[in-house]
Amino acid sequence: MHPDFDEIMWKIELLLSWYSNEFRATIQPHRFAEYRRNNPDYVYHPEDNIVRESLLEHVGTLPILAAFFHPYIEQDVNLWRVLEMLAIHDIGEVVVWDVITFLKNDADEDLETKAALELLHPKQHPIYMEYLEQKTIESHFAKSVDKISPDLYDMICDKDATIYRIKYFAKIEQDNFIDVVKKAKTPYMQWDIFFKEFHAELMNRLRLKYNP
Repeated sequence: MHPDFDEIMWKIELLLSWYSNEFRATIQPHRFAEYRRNNPDYVYHPEDNIVRESLLEHVGTLPILAAFFHPYIEQDVNLWRVLEMLAIHDIGEVVVWDVITFLKNDADEDLETKAALELLHPKQHPIYMEYLEQKTIESHFAKSVDKISPDLYDMICDKDATIYRIKYFAKIEQDNFIDVVKKAKTPYMQWDIFFKEFHAELMNRLRLKYNP
């Protein structure tokens, strides 16, 4: 059957628009720093989209990190499969929007999964479910990269802005910030010695920055 190119083009345009205009709770630290340099009187507020990370930026950052981390891991991982997972893993958020990881519950996950399966081609359902089920090395790698990305941004970002962001979106106070992050993220780093050690080092550096 000949593909309906009009439908395909319409779906591509819609998806790119949704990805570009859905904003996450994470601060885009480099844009934030540049904006504040150009606007010295700027007072940060978490709802300011100009300094927030778009879903498109998040999804675009992850392949860069995955390609960077790949030579460091000890296990044999199909990087192409990881990149495909990272490209589609958050597609449900263009419909149900982003819920910060510390507050996301099973009902949120179910809604996101339902939306993703409706948007994805049936041929992509198996790899999407592979990512969710976390039973393969590739899915572990993809999840580690996804989970560690915001922590890397918090290491780079302005301290006071991050504290305000976490309190505003996740209802977490500064004194508990690193403990909550470490508890939530560490289980996803245990599959590989590099990620286990790198994440532990990152948590130590974040603790020195936010809870010296």
